[in-house]
Amino acid sequence: MATDGVKIIDGDLAHDTYWGIMDLYDSKVDFELIKDKFPVMELSHFDDYDNEIYITACALAY
Repeated sequence: MATDGVKIIDGDLAHDTYWGIMDLYDSKVDFELIKDKFPVMELSHFDDYDNEIYITACALAY
């Protein structure tokens, strides 16, 4: 995984989060359901680094 600058994130978590959101959006899923599935907040099952990756990927997709 890497956070190498603006809009450059790499790794499984980043790709799963970003493309998970984008796939739901492309499928015309209601935005409230997307927000429920991918909330933009720190999640307790991630460490600090994974939370940074997760939130960054969410922000880019949103």
